[in-house]
Amino acid sequence: MFQWQSEIINTLIVKMGKGKTAKHRSGRALRVEPSHHDIFEIYPEIGEKFRKAGWMPFIRTLNDYHPQMAMAFAQTFNGFQAQVGGLTMYISEGTIAETFKLDIIGDRWFKKGKIDETLLNQFLPPGHQNPDWSKGIPLSSLLKEWRMVLFLVKNYISCEGRYSLIFRYHMNFLLHMTGDTETNLPFFILKSLQKMSAKVHKFLNSAESSLAHP
Repeated sequence: MFQWQSEIINTLIVKMGKGKTAKHRSGRALRVEPSHHDIFEIYPEIGEKFRKAGWMPFIRTLNDYHPQMAMAFAQTFNGFQAQVGGLTMYISEGTIAETFKLDIIGDRWFKKGKIDETLLNQFLPPGHQNPDWSKGIPLSSLLKEWRMVLFLVKNYISCEGRYSLIFRYHMNFLLHMTGDTETNLPFFILKSLQKMSAKVHKFLNSAESSLAHP
């Protein structure tokens, strides 16, 4: 992939700039741009989990956010190609994998994919196991060793606010880390970009709040 294509994709998958918010059904959600990676050095045990998962090459590319470039992409992206500055760029699992040095392995899984909920109890202490995932649970319900891990998953991978609340699909990333499942991250990123672009097309008057993959 050409360097300009890499830069465009990079700016699309990082969150909105610092201090900006986006509306959700549950209220306004703060999205903070993940431009610093010192946390993985400060907590090497957490960084090791992300390295073993194979995601650090992707995370290391998340630096700057360019709203004009992101908007141009989102408004023209049809699911497999977009026009930015007169240039045509093609987006697929393959180009995403090449850009971020990711392997195309594992399940082609997205947010509504099936998960064996019994596997999720390993991340929850007694008294909090077998929760009602349809309503979400507090991040504080997780075992302490997994709280920061999942916070960073939401910050860098699923790109959402509402950091104090987690849902069933977030837990699939932890299952990837423990080896219970294997998630195809290039596919997840592709589906996220497609969903983000569809929201921009549908809600043009508030498109800025969708410029991150939800």
